[in-house]
Amino acid sequence: VLFNIMLFRGVDIDAVESVIKKLIYILMAIGYLEMGMVLFGGPFTVICNALYNVGAIYDPESMIRTGKIFLTYSEASYAEIVLGALIWPYLCGKIMGNDADKDTILLLLCTLPLAIINQSSSVLMALGIYAIMLFFTFLRRREISKKKLTAFILVIAGVGLLVWQGRDQIGPLIIEKVFEKPFDQNDYSTIQRSSVVRNCILTFIEYPILGVGNGNQGYFYKGHLTANAYRSYEVQNTLKFQNGVPSAGSWFGGILSGYGIVGIALLSVYVAKVNRIMKSLKGTKWYYIYHMTFLCFLICSWFTASLTGEYLQILFLSIPFFSERFL
Repeated sequence: VLFNIMLFRGVDIDAVESVIKKLIYILMAIGYLEMGMVLFGGPFTVICNALYNVGAIYDPESMIRTGKIFLTYSEASYAEIVLGALIWPYLCGKIMGNDADKDTILLLLCTLPLAIINQSSSVLMALGIYAIMLFFTFLRRREISKKKLTAFILVIAGVGLLVWQGRDQIGPLIIEKVFEKPFDQNDYSTIQRSSVVRNCILTFIEYPILGVGNGNQGYFYKGHLTANAYRSYEVQNTLKFQNGVPSAGSWFGGILSGYGIVGIALLSVYVAKVNRIMKSLKGTKWYYIYHMTFLCFLICSWFTASLTGEYLQILFLSIPFFSERFL
């Protein structure tokens, strides 16, 4: 947060935004190279291997084996951070803030194939959240510009075309990844994530007022595991702390169990103060970028999103700390 404050207060806003735009183009290019490698191989594989050798992306063999793209992360689900915390809020915010151009709309459409082929429940969940937020934001606005209406229609048409063209595969895929996998107790990844959320909730119930201190949930983790959870190798790694603290991946659950009702009350005070600060930016793209990022993070932070070491998550969530720079 301190770095972002120094960055946005010390550097011209247009220069920072120019870097964000270039970063999005680079990430999109990497995503399509990885998609080409997964679907077609050949020269795409050669390029991705070269990117892997210089440390730009993770192991291409894992992507080919799983048939998924990771962007610049180590697994498909973490691509939600790139799309959900950077690309989608920025592009959607520009559209809602009347600052969109043709490139903005085109880039937003180009993210849809990446989200579909990623096959991650986290990514599809984030996509659904942004689609719902866009829809309800449009409904609340009395006047909708032609640019926004065009963007909305094109996005809906793009999604519709993708689903129609691959209706035999994409429809069942979305149902599986969004509605079935989060509750699938035969999926080792789901078992591990749900075990963390379960641990946080049960720990909160036992210590509701002050919590146990964030990071101490591990002392209760084993006692809160179900017999079925032991089948997951990811749970076994969590027991050995190879997957980090047993509240990682559930930021909100960690706050709930770590600091209890007192912590949630203090967090609510912070959110209320931030909302008052952000009113000065109402109607601008930065207003929508912040609120879309915050709402998506709030929902995803139960299962997939965290702040520890995730600098992209923090970038747009830091906007209230230097909001005066956008006036």
